[in-house]
Amino acid sequence: VEKLSGGEKVRLLLGLMSHSAPHILILDEPTSHLDIDSREALIYALNDFPGAVLLITHDVYLAEATADRLWLVKDGRATTYDGDLEDYRALVMKADRADAKEAKAKQAPTPKADDPDAKKRLTALRKQARDAEERMEKANAAIAKIDAKLSNGNPPADELAKLLKDRAAHADAASAAETKWLEAAEALEGDA
Repeated sequence: VEKLSGGEKVRLLLGLMSHSAPHILILDEPTSHLDIDSREALIYALNDFPGAVLLITHDVYLAEATADRLWLVKDGRATTYDGDLEDYRALVMKADRADAKEAKAKQAPTPKADDPDAKKRLTALRKQARDAEERMEKANAAIAKIDAKLSNGNPPADELAKLLKDRAAHADAASAAETKWLEAAEALEGDA
């Protein structure tokens, strides 16, 4: 395997993924222009598809509703990931926090620390990071409540549409908050 080219490794990986199924679908961001009903129809179709599906998406709901197996692609390698998407998110957040703490610990105090403007900026960035983290936690808690309602039965179509719309809005809010948190963490890393 070490002597295979990049393309050959990809073909081997796809072969291994589709080994147990006679057909394979490769979908890259399939929900980007779909309405709620179309998203739901896609989820049902993917779950009924008898073959393998390689799904590349930022749509957490789609991934949670369809994925049987998660693959972690990192440092040029693809490995099966044993946890679920929440485990992965927690892993990424923990690693980001550890990296930020490690970088902060390695840096020597700089003259900027005595600068009142720099202190104000650091305080503002820390507040921005805390606020973003709180928004992420609230959005993820709201998503969990909606998921619990969705798994408890078959709500009427109008309620289902509202739940899915609310879930998508909370997922977008969580994603935006995570982006803000990462931006604040990176800025803190640079200013600390």
